[in-house]
Amino acid sequence: MRSRCELTSTYPHNAIIDPEHLALLLNTPPEKLKDIANVASGSYRPVPQMKKDGTPRMTYDAYPELKRIQHQIVKKILRKVRFPRYLHGGIRDTDFPRDHVSNAALHTGATILVLDDIADFYPSLDRQLVFTTWLRFFGFSPEVSELLTNLTTRHGVVPQGARTSSYLANLAFWDKEAQLVEDLGNIGLTYSRFVDDVTYSSHRQILNSTIGNARAKVYRMLASKGCRPKRSKSHVCRKGQKLEVTGLVTAGSSPTIDKDERKRIRSAVHNLEKAVGKEGMTPENRKKWDSAKGRVGRLVRLKHPESRKLSQRLDAIRQG
Repeated sequence: MRSRCELTSTYPHNAIIDPEHLALLLNTPPEKLKDIANVASGSYRPVPQMKKDGTPRMTYDAYPELKRIQHQIVKKILRKVRFPRYLHGGIRDTDFPRDHVSNAALHTGATILVLDDIADFYPSLDRQLVFTTWLRFFGFSPEVSELLTNLTTRHGVVPQGARTSSYLANLAFWDKEAQLVEDLGNIGLTYSRFVDDVTYSSHRQILNSTIGNARAKVYRMLASKGCRPKRSKSHVCRKGQKLEVTGLVTAGSSPTIDKDERKRIRSAVHNLEKAVGKEGMTPENRKKWDSAKGRVGRLVRLKHPESRKLSQRLDAIRQG
């Protein structure tokens, strides 16, 4: 059984009390920092994205001056947070690398998976939640917390796409999640969260009533912060069905990409070889190459036997 301190995010550094100390830390004159914070909500450009299911998602890219300050907030403050190992999205950790693979690995070999998705997660994280995080989790003064809240929110919510946002998303349940993980562990469930994807699993068969009890605990935690589950993405998967976490199959001893996706990756590389051989590296083919490189990169991360050969073929396409 893990101790409570292992389940809780911590910030093992001195609190920032003086706004001038914050300005010095962020390499920005105090008055300029206040001016940037006052107009921060208008300092983003919208960047439309498309989800895997084809629905639109709006992300935001901060303008250079605000982006520089957010980079400093990440570097000087947020990266110093020690996150528990059940959190996996957008965390830099050299001792325990976090990504979709590490998240799926926690659930390999499980006989039952419970999958939940937090609906409209970033827009649900309002400025009061962010202010309270700076004030109570970090222990910063109200003046410093107000400044940092203005610098890391857009029109009163956490903007998806900003450099600081994934860290704030990981801290959204800083005072609730450890208890949830402990409670689920007591009934034989392993919990993880990859930003807005929540997974809990068991290596043994458990009663539907136990699953219902666990889900109620998760939903209470979400509701305590003004969040709600996306019911259409809530699933219970048992052994014999497709067991998949953050896009990876978890039925074996380690996460894998399913056969159909591997076939599609091979086909993408083959079709790109033909297209570039015929047309050259056009802008369109360059986009396809970048996409294929990312997909092959997933195989590399999983140390799949095909990954080396496919990487070499992509390198040959670019060099040829």
